Amino acid sequence: MMYSFLAIGIDIVTVPMIVWSVYIGIAIGVFMGYYNKAVLGRAIRTLLEKEAFGEEKALTAEELGFAKNRMILHSIRRGVLARFVHTIEGEEKRYYLIEDERHRAELRYSNKGTDLYVVIISLVIFLLVAFVLERYLTDWISAAGDIIS
Repeated sequence: MMYSFLAIGIDIVTVPMIVWSVYIGIAIGVFMGYYNKAVLGRAIRTLLEKEAFGEEKALTAEELGFAKNRMILHSIRRGVLARFVHTIEGEEKRYYLIEDERHRAELRYSNKGTDLYVVIISLVIFLLVAFVLERYLTDWISAAGDIIS
């Protein structure tokens, strides 16, 4: 059965699929945000703690403690950390931050709000919203269609 909602035909069977697709997208976003702050942010926080500002204070991956972490090293080379972490090529690569970017890096990769329980609570709240939408959204769409027509 098709209902018209704002001049768009929406099959009621597809509404739950849309709701759960949006939930999955939100869940992926929540996990990516957690990963960026908790895992990748550790590299930025370490550089900030050790005050590796400028080429003269650049440190090696071993000195920073992430020599064996391929995800961080890859992110510095080609990922999101490449915006903040600068590299000096040589016998050993050395990494540093630019002092002018310090504030932006601190804000973006601070540890605030990155606890795992915040991730779990967010996912549970969005899950409850998804259940409510799955149950009632088709009724709301039908009612809106009746009001409009």
